[in-house]
Amino acid sequence: MRKDYSPKKLNFWILLVFLVAVLLRGIHYFGRSSMWLDELAAAFNVSERSFYQLATESLDFNQVAPLGFLWLQKTATLLFGVNDHAFRFFPFIFSLLSLVLFLSICKYYLKGLPLLGAFTLFALSIAMVFYGGESKQYSGDVTAALFLVWSSLQLVNGKLKPSQLWVLCIGGFLLIFCSMPAVVLAPFVLGIVFLQLVKKKTDLPRQQFALVAASWAVACILLTYYAKFVISTGTQQAMSEYWSRGFAPLSSVPDFLLWIPLKLQKELSFSLAWFATEEIPLLNYIAWAVLLLSIPGIFYLRNQSGIATLVLLAPVIVALALAIFRILPFDGRVSI
Repeated sequence: MRKDYSPKKLNFWILLVFLVAVLLRGIHYFGRSSMWLDELAAAFNVSERSFYQLATESLDFNQVAPLGFLWLQKTATLLFGVNDHAFRFFPFIFSLLSLVLFLSICKYYLKGLPLLGAFTLFALSIAMVFYGGESKQYSGDVTAALFLVWSSLQLVNGKLKPSQLWVLCIGGFLLIFCSMPAVVLAPFVLGIVFLQLVKKKTDLPRQQFALVAASWAVACILLTYYAKFVISTGTQQAMSEYWSRGFAPLSSVPDFLLWIPLKLQKELSFSLAWFATEEIPLLNYIAWAVLLLSIPGIFYLRNQSGIATLVLLAPVIVALALAIFRILPFDGRVSI
């Protein structure tokens, strides 16, 4: 490491970025204007329904959200009243938790300036700040994905302490239950860990793996049932049509192959800068630079640990697969 970036100085800058990120999220949460149309539609559904009705009735106004997230929203209104801050409370908490998880994952893969750079891009991302104060499930999706990646790394590393096991079981259940994409990501990363167990490349006891897998599976089954049998067919069709731009074009092979890098660049630029790319086109080129620089980084990480690299790329692989099979779109706020 460079002399002018000693571990002590590096930790100082990481802490500074962390505090600035928390401050930005706090300002956005406490100082933001009233809810907009989409938030109001979701909030109306929550405020007018009981916990049971949320679990058994499709939402009005073509709204879709994971059942766990809806229950959290309902809980927040009971604790803090029916107001904007209550509906945005858990997305705000998720956004803070995502900072801790992302930093932990960064420290697993990176050191020095690359660590600081990666964390800064995420922590100060306009999209991450914005959706941390939005009464929708998107910051929960980010947190769930990060938690599953982080958990998989813990499982691959070997035997868990009892406290770690409880965190993975309970935390995994709750976050999966609050995120539709996590229903697919969870079995994918568990499959990676299972292959390591079969190959005896991890010291993780099979009983611990079974407990984690079982708790995650219950959440996946419950949310899958909700998505399949509670959300109305009309709402599903409306959402599929609205988000059709987020599905892969399968009419021709060239279009499909071109779609992958263009889509990755587009969603990376959205994640980093939200809609600011429309006002500052230069941000699109920054996204391209980050995407292209990630390629040698991926090969470097693969040489260090192929399994850890696969775990890191799991959310992107799953997102692309879901878009290809037209299950969930990979576009804008549903891609972050």
